[in-house]
Amino acid sequence: MLIVIVTQLALLIFWEAYASERFATTVAGNPDPVDRLFYGRIGEGMAAAMLLLLAASVIVSVVVLFRRNIPVSIRDVLNHRSERQLIMIFLILSALLQLSFLFLLSPPPFSDSQYYVSHAERLVETGSYITADGARTAFWPVGYPAFLALLEVVTGNMILVGRLFNILFVLFIIAATWRFFHDALSRNQRLLLVAAMAFHPLILFAAAPLMTDQCFLALLMGALLAARMPDAWFKPLVLAALLSAMVYVRPAGLLIAALLLLVLLLAGLSKRQVVLTAILVICALTPWTIRNYAVFHRLVPVATNGGYNFLMGNHSGAGGGLNFDFSYPDTENEAVASRNAYRRAIEDMRRDPLQALARIPRKVAHSYRRGDATILWSVKRVHRSLPPWLLAALFYAGNLAWYVMVGFGLLALVLKRVRLRTRLQRYLVTGVVTAVFLMIALYVGGERYVFPLFPFHAYLFARFFPARA
Repeated sequence: MLIVIVTQLALLIFWEAYASERFATTVAGNPDPVDRLFYGRIGEGMAAAMLLLLAASVIVSVVVLFRRNIPVSIRDVLNHRSERQLIMIFLILSALLQLSFLFLLSPPPFSDSQYYVSHAERLVETGSYITADGARTAFWPVGYPAFLALLEVVTGNMILVGRLFNILFVLFIIAATWRFFHDALSRNQRLLLVAAMAFHPLILFAAAPLMTDQCFLALLMGALLAARMPDAWFKPLVLAALLSAMVYVRPAGLLIAALLLLVLLLAGLSKRQVVLTAILVICALTPWTIRNYAVFHRLVPVATNGGYNFLMGNHSGAGGGLNFDFSYPDTENEAVASRNAYRRAIEDMRRDPLQALARIPRKVAHSYRRGDATILWSVKRVHRSLPPWLLAALFYAGNLAWYVMVGFGLLALVLKRVRLRTRLQRYLVTGVVTAVFLMIALYVGGERYVFPLFPFHAYLFARFFPARA
């Protein structure tokens, strides 16, 4: 706690002495009037927010320091309730907080969410996956809009039900993470893992954004659990269903699925089951691939936005993060436009290979530069209803919690406190981490692109602390 307090004090001094003025200058130069107002209000309330959270941290520390019975009481609660009971309490409290934030803010669909909702509405109305102009498309991956369309058909309110499903997704992610790392952590470390995830701002504000992130990570964690199942006739069916759905939701899942199947082979699992899983995944992707070939006359397994993202991260003026200061090939055929974008980006990289290599660490840095993605998507459209100090407090607390988790996790790595008991577990974690960083290095950096690593950062965070802490 002392480390957190000292860090907050240093950040407050840094903000007042230097960062506030630079932040205001950066905000003033933003060409988007919505962003200028939004981040301007955050800057206006940041000093008050930092003081508030610093004071809260000091008060908690003083109370714990002088009231010795509080840690004893906490220890008694932990010792007199079963692990599963405590985890259920954490999950229920997390769900209630998520519901509270969801209904208090009630934000409209924003940015990417608008596109997913619009595609789902047209899918329900026409039975076809088309643009607003009526052209058949595959630019936005079909998996999540199809899921929303199904919710609309079944319930008549895909936005509300989709957000409730987001809560179920993140609760499953937490439970699956606990199960996956169960034998690599002590009882108290497992409780810390679950608490750190359940009450992290990234989770508490994850209900409102109708994005692929929560669904994708739930499917990924489900696939990791399925991969550790004992060999059975249905194991390839379960694993293939989860991997296929993951790819349909986000095309990056194709690389993750391929690497996971490879590491399953390397870990010594049944070759027959791995090959059968691969065949089933290919079969599941075939209908959409055939549809795309009929539309674009090109082989497109899932989506046609690969070239767009590749060009975004690798054009001559790219800085490694999300940017839109580039021209995308203008053609009616989405697959051809994507191919031309790949070619243009590769040409830029060949002209300056050193710059292309230097961009890779910047892509990773952009991916970790902030940890408030779900807060951003939840409050940006309703920020006028929040006072500046509260708006700033949300972003400050979200980023502080993210960096505390990542920082202590890095210390756990440096101190060699990582301990995965089984070969299969080590291979699976290595496969996912490798795939995520490879996608970032090849394409573009962004805070949403490291969200699939959130469970692994939580595991490292829990491993930093002694087993009996």
